[in-house]
Amino acid sequence: MAHVDIQKYSQHPDGYTEYFILVSYLGSDWSIKRRFSDFVSLHEHMKQAGYDLLAELPARNWWQRVDPFVLQQRLKELQVCAFTNIFSLDVLLVNII
Repeated sequence: MAHVDIQKYSQHPDGYTEYFILVSYLGSDWSIKRRFSDFVSLHEHMKQAGYDLLAELPARNWWQRVDPFVLQQRLKELQVCAFTNIFSLDVLLVNII
């Protein structure tokens, strides 16, 4: 089973937020950085491809995008969304095989 851990966030000098993500799959680990817009793009692509995603992304809040409380809450919500949707995709794959 795949595992995604959204570990922390930081403010990039260009003004956007980066999320630090640890991905584990089949004994291998990858560390990547992604913006919230990357999560949105992936989520939309998966929905258009017909995947039944069980969790929605947190709402965008452009006006409070640098508020530490909002960012910490978004990190938690992204973690729940990632876990729920990866779990549902793993269940789907197991049922297909």
